[in-house]
Amino acid sequence: STLTRYQISDTGKLVWASLVASPAPIDKILAQFGEQTDDLKVDVEDLSGPPSGAKAFPTGTVVSDYFNVIVGDGLSGSVSQGHITFYVQQAWVESNNLHKWSVFLYSYDESTGQWIALPSKRIKDDGTQIYYSTPVPAFGTFAVGGNVNLPEPRFAVSDLTIPDEAASNSAFTVTAKVKNLTNDTSTYVANLWLDQLVRATKFLAVDPGVTATLTLEA
Repeated sequence: STLTRYQISDTGKLVWASLVASPAPIDKILAQFGEQTDDLKVDVEDLSGPPSGAKAFPTGTVVSDYFNVIVGDGLSGSVSQGHITFYVQQAWVESNNLHKWSVFLYSYDESTGQWIALPSKRIKDDGTQIYYSTPVPAFGTFAVGGNVNLPEPRFAVSDLTIPDEAASNSAFTVTAKVKNLTNDTSTYVANLWLDQLVRATKFLAVDPGVTATLTLEA
């Protein structure tokens, strides 16, 4: 593995701080912190393969990269919201016959060994590299992968409740019902956006066939 270290002089408090701008496949990493932090160290470790004990990806998945993002000095818990922009090579997508809407950033869940597919928005294609934008609730081990098929729906969302008005500088709550349509316990990833900025991301583990209540607060 290869380790790249960054040092951020001042993160600010509850503002977007730029942490990382490389190495591949990372274009940039942003984060918001609950408290201002000075001289923050952030390590990006390029991994040669998945962690020991990791479960398999969905059938048909091809992985291009594995990497760790480590927020130093025990401060990973102070991250209130993260955001990763990454890219893949157009040649890699074409050579593996991958569906253009099936490329995801995956987050590794150490407690279950599962890879959680994070909603990844395709934002730019310069003819050589394709860029994707992904909110993350925390940093850790990630993988970039694509699939030959478009993923089947795994959840049904209903009974969405949102406030009539919401301001970027005030707190509010959104709720919904989430039903797992698969035969396995799966993790639903919810992102709360306001004024084109992500305010919160939450993982919700739902047993097969069960409907669970999702609550997002921002």
